[in-house]
Amino acid sequence: SKQHAVEIQSFKKNQIKLLGTPRFDQYFEYRKSKLDSPYDFPYILFVGTALKFDESACILKLDHILSNNKHLQNFKIIYRPHPWRHNIERIDINPLKNIIIDSQLESAYSAGINSTSIQPRLSYYPSLLSNAEIILGGLTSMLIEATIFHKPFIGMIHDDKKNYTSMHNVYKSYIHFEGIDNIDSIYLCDHLDKLESKINEAISLKPEIDKSIIDQQRAYFYFNDNLNYSTRLANACKEILEI
Repeated sequence: SKQHAVEIQSFKKNQIKLLGTPRFDQYFEYRKSKLDSPYDFPYILFVGTALKFDESACILKLDHILSNNKHLQNFKIIYRPHPWRHNIERIDINPLKNIIIDSQLESAYSAGINSTSIQPRLSYYPSLLSNAEIILGGLTSMLIEATIFHKPFIGMIHDDKKNYTSMHNVYKSYIHFEGIDNIDSIYLCDHLDKLESKINEAISLKPEIDKSIIDQQRAYFYFNDNLNYSTRLANACKEILEI
């Protein structure tokens, strides 16, 4: 964001203060603890996007992969649709034996509610993220949240052949995703036929993830230090006002 402020909005570097975001402050405390899993089975977390994207094709592919890969047959897919998704279509998961709608959003999704009136409890995220084997989905802020918990994230950047906001266009056009492939725990999947190999790769390399390196790589996108957001904001105000 600092780079964009300089190069796009023509701010001077000394006019910019890095604050991060209060949304993730507590995650760094949560990740130090062993959190109880919201599910009593191993799972892969699929996170949906707000933008229109053919998630049903991904879900169907995932169900097929888990049914036909003996190394993954003990897993389930927890599908977490975005609460404010633009796509009003719902996926019928009843015929799919490996797919479960995340319990926090199950009732809203079943009722076809997709509105900013839905404000999920953020306190639920740490246990959901930290107990996932891996996380995958479209390009959202969950990329950052996954890296905070040092979880492999598979970013779907394939052409869904349906929507202008298909993730391949998002990846090419949204400049703030530039460079995410430089984070060791992020894998990009540019075709659904490659998804199974990407999942196997992410799971097999998970034990080799160097957490300190992931923290360093993430710092380019999300500023964080030993202070909380309110302290950073107060310090920035004092500096600007020369108090």
